[in-house]
Amino acid sequence: MAQYTKPDAAALRHRIIQARCGGKVQRCHGIPHVGDYSNASHQWGVAILAMQLWPDHPKVNNVIRAALAHDVAEAWVGDVPAPTMRYSPAVAQGVHRFEHAILVELQLPSEFDLPPDEFAMLKACDRLEFMMWCLDQGAMGNRHAEEGLIEIIKYLDTLKLPEPADQLYALLKTDGTLARQSGVMRIIAERFAQEDKPEE
Repeated sequence: MAQYTKPDAAALRHRIIQARCGGKVQRCHGIPHVGDYSNASHQWGVAILAMQLWPDHPKVNNVIRAALAHDVAEAWVGDVPAPTMRYSPAVAQGVHRFEHAILVELQLPSEFDLPPDEFAMLKACDRLEFMMWCLDQGAMGNRHAEEGLIEIIKYLDTLKLPEPADQLYALLKTDGTLARQSGVMRIIAERFAQEDKPEE
């Protein structure tokens, strides 16, 4: 086991401040949308998806760590639209090179260093989170997000997503809506009330 080395306080402060900048970047700046859609919100959503899809997977912690940092470098390179990256490999290569260098500089995990299976898990969650955002926007009546949904479905249809991400995608694609916030608190409160009921 590697021995813990106390980081230099000034360097640590610098890395923390810079890393936080990445969370403030607004995603989908070319699409008028309802509410805030920051990298911080997106990265958290990607991490939550990974935790829910693979709760007991031995490599999920690596995926979660990469999820929470994967777009930090966009504070400097910007949020280049995914279709631009897909349709222009030269742009994608240049952006990825800079992003990797920034993450290394900030001592954050980089998706580009993940083994193929973990990278596939991360990218599945990344893309599904965006799809869910498009569906959320549609549920609020924002037709501007329709093109984003069309693009991500067109792209996901070409991929073999790892299980059970493929099942989630099929459900999202078929249903086309997301459930509203359910009565989780009510269900738990009713359960607690039954468990705490005094014996007669």
